[in-house]
Amino acid sequence: MLLITAMGRLCAVFFFVVQGCFSNVLPTTLAKQAIVIDLVSNDILFEKNAHEPMEPASMTKVMTSYAVLKKIKEGHVSLSTLLTVGEQATLLEGTKMFLHKNEKVTVEDLLKGLLIVSGNDAAVVLAEGISGTEQKFCDDMTVLAHSMGAKKTSFKNANGLPQDGHITTAYDMALLCQKAILEFDQITEWCMEKSFKNQFNRNRFLWKNVGCQGLKTGHAKQCGHGIVATFKIKNRHILILIHGLSSENERLSVGMDLLNWTLSTHETKQILKKDHKIKTIPVIYGDKDELPVTVKTDAYITITKGSTQSLIMSIDTPKIIDHPVQAEDTIGHVIFKHPSFSKDRVYPLIATCDIHPGSIFKKIKDWFNLTVFKKYHVER
Repeated sequence: MLLITAMGRLCAVFFFVVQGCFSNVLPTTLAKQAIVIDLVSNDILFEKNAHEPMEPASMTKVMTSYAVLKKIKEGHVSLSTLLTVGEQATLLEGTKMFLHKNEKVTVEDLLKGLLIVSGNDAAVVLAEGISGTEQKFCDDMTVLAHSMGAKKTSFKNANGLPQDGHITTAYDMALLCQKAILEFDQITEWCMEKSFKNQFNRNRFLWKNVGCQGLKTGHAKQCGHGIVATFKIKNRHILILIHGLSSENERLSVGMDLLNWTLSTHETKQILKKDHKIKTIPVIYGDKDELPVTVKTDAYITITKGSTQSLIMSIDTPKIIDHPVQAEDTIGHVIFKHPSFSKDRVYPLIATCDIHPGSIFKKIKDWFNLTVFKKYHVER
């Protein structure tokens, strides 16, 4: 149907509404902090204390690897660059590569040792080799995290060992990991490896045949066991972060419960396709008769299974359009509503081509159609 805006601008609005069943029973979890995100749609499906402070433990190492790969991308170092192991790295406790003082190791091997076997020593060698000191590296990494939207995160070391002020949230860490793996495929590739230099990856999801693609476990006596894990199953790409659990077994069990809940209760649908024509708008006084509009990117949503019929789509554009128009100008919006959305999903509709002034004959024809034949009805 057609709706007219209060400002007198005529809008074409199409509604598709069929009421369907909608229910979303949230799970319970033993994790102190948790968040589940569908990485295809970017929808948060579940969260528990996701914005409360927590120690990231070794999940820090995903961000450390990201910061190093950014330096490689910028040309400061390369994967084949040799870094020298300093004394501080050899004195660390916990998981490590067992590096020796003055040993020279490639950046690539250090990154693999960091992500696959959780090498605390590898983290320090990388930080010192990239920035001179671990403190400088962590200061820069905190600034980088804030620029990525993780405003409640502060890094005090590169490996995640307990330290005052080394803090994040489940939401922040999930956001950082999401952006890291989207920018650098190597992080996922390395995190999927089950062993490196005779040490096993501690991510037990890799042995479960559930499409796990990493990422990183974490553990400290003060904060318990945690993991940020991603899974690719059919058209789903899911990130699960859980923390504050009592053991590795509990971490595995709780993670599997959340994964199974997500797969059994939700589905991801494509709602818009890049460059696919959404509609056409008549053009007056321009060099074309009509203007096709589209969207810049594909768009997806993740909703409860069986609730697709509760989705409402509306298209808001002018009834007619005049020149000038440039390709990719925003012409209107397509809007989706669903009971699970906290707010409407709004996507800009863009012009697919330029519209220039039409010929004198086109302008005369359009004038008659508009004013005499009333082909286009526009309220004043």
